[in-house]
Amino acid sequence: MRNPSVTAILGTVLGIVGIIAAYVSNSRLMGALFNADAIQMPAVFADLFERGGSFSDWTIAPAPAIVPEYGLYAVAYIVGVNLFGRVLVYSILQIATLWILLFALARVVGVKNAVISSSLTVTIMSLFCMLNVQNFFQLVQSAFHFGGFLMQLILLILVLSAHRVHQRRRRIAFIAGIGLLVVVGSFNDALFIIQAVVPLVIIVLAGVALRRIAWREAVIFTAVVVPCSYVGLKLYSRLMPHPVTNVRTFDPSGAGNDLTEFGSYFGMNEISLPVVVTLFLLTCVLGVSAVFLLVKRPTTPSRLLWTNQGSQVLAVVALLGTATSIGAMLLTSAEVNARYALPLYYWPCILVPMIMVELRIVWMNVAAAVASLALGVASTGLGVSGIVNEGLHADYYPTWEQCIDSAAENFHVSHALGTYWVTKPVQELSRSGITVTNVPDVQSQQFWIASSKNQFDSYDAFIDKKKNPTPEYLDLLIKIAGKPVKTVKCDRVTMTIWAPGSIAAADLIQK
Repeated sequence: MRNPSVTAILGTVLGIVGIIAAYVSNSRLMGALFNADAIQMPAVFADLFERGGSFSDWTIAPAPAIVPEYGLYAVAYIVGVNLFGRVLVYSILQIATLWILLFALARVVGVKNAVISSSLTVTIMSLFCMLNVQNFFQLVQSAFHFGGFLMQLILLILVLSAHRVHQRRRRIAFIAGIGLLVVVGSFNDALFIIQAVVPLVIIVLAGVALRRIAWREAVIFTAVVVPCSYVGLKLYSRLMPHPVTNVRTFDPSGAGNDLTEFGSYFGMNEISLPVVVTLFLLTCVLGVSAVFLLVKRPTTPSRLLWTNQGSQVLAVVALLGTATSIGAMLLTSAEVNARYALPLYYWPCILVPMIMVELRIVWMNVAAAVASLALGVASTGLGVSGIVNEGLHADYYPTWEQCIDSAAENFHVSHALGTYWVTKPVQELSRSGITVTNVPDVQSQQFWIASSKNQFDSYDAFIDKKKNPTPEYLDLLIKIAGKPVKTVKCDRVTMTIWAPGSIAAADLIQK
């Protein structure tokens, strides 16, 4: 093969083509891209630029996911003509940004065939996304900490680059850049501290103990990143117009139950289980091997030996980041969720291609490139099968939303109440102009990823999930407004309707 780099890039392109095909066929990705969490940023942009809203009216979650997400979506907003197009453009931009950062990281580490390694990584992640493997939908989603992971890659690029700089002015510039990035990253998502800053500090201190890093460098690095992390965390309550209290306390008592709950995510489906277990084992094996190699430093490197110290450091970051992420979930009151353990899922996909092209074996680059092409073809095949089965769609207007809109028009529903998981999807996908306000927001007069302008004096209906509904809300509304005039079941959601204006917000708050 004359040019394996071109072959590897072609595989990545085909992986993206598969994602686009799945998208325009309204198959595989729709539930992930238009759920309550993923649609929050499009909702903010629609409010600001189409409904005359203001950011000062919004309550944003303690992990604001602003950098780089808002910048990428701003481009998508300009390029895309509607919500459907913008979400797709954003997904492609995020994948492209990942490839660029992986390429830059590989070059800083010293990987000669960075094009092949970064291409293979993105192609692997694209296929896992298409196969509905736990956490890999984040590749195309917003508001799921993926932007924070991109920030982690940027931090590693800066830190590894600064370590090689000896000119005083350039080193000062790098340190200043690292400090600024840590402030922004910590403000953007606290996982940035747990998964990148803490592992790097541990590695630096271990380097001092092993006499591999000068103590002055370690002191300067720690003195910069630790205070900057704290400042970034505190910025949320200072910069956000309506900050949400989100205090996590040390709580090891429930670690056993938390571990069981976290383990249940491994078996989300028959494909996820073997993949995620393999990724977990790779993280452990690569991380422990890297620690051994960094400490021992073999003097007689073999062609088959992993000798690149840069990628070894990344493997240790992956191992420590996985440990700190899982540890934070098990030992604190934080929610247990697999999407918080990003290093466990992503780093093996990054490290294995890097190590493949690092090994001094001529045919390994060709094998990595062919693997990228094969996986890209598989993604495209899955996407094309979606088109064959579902056809092509220029928009996303699911039957359940059509049902809700029809009922809203027939019964003159303007303002509805809804539970969190239906509120934003119903409102943003609606073509009837119906507004939907989250019930707990109204009851407590506290907002959660919502705008204060989406609160009204009265409401006409209540929308809930058809599966696993919350009857206590419906019972409360019946006490306030009396017997409903109609209940409409629309596939995945149910809308209970009263006469227009029957549900007084004042009565709801008092209850």
